[in-house]
Amino acid sequence: MGYPALMRPSIKKVQASRKERNTRAFPELTVTEKAKLLEDFYPDFNQMVKRQLKIGVTTGDMVPLELADLIEASGRLTPDQIDLSRVAYRTDILIIGSGGGACPTHT
Repeated sequence: MGYPALMRPSIKKVQASRKERNTRAFPELTVTEKAKLLEDFYPDFNQMVKRQLKIGVTTGDMVPLELADLIEASGRLTPDQIDLSRVAYRTDILIIGSGGGACPTHT
């Protein structure tokens, strides 16, 4: 199975520039330059799309905005509406192990 027709111009560009790219030396980036590229283009490093959690054992951790909104949102159900003898609920997010079991203890 080939590439879609809309990709053919891009493929031709890559093919036409292959010889030059294979013989060209690219300078190694400095640590600062690499960090700048990551901050500008890689989602995990983009602080503009993250914020600190305000609640829970991970308070202060930086997470994507959407995840923080879900974790910090008020529950849609009240405890008296939940029947734990028959668990069959659909959720937006499932947090397993939200207790302190995985957290290091301070001595």
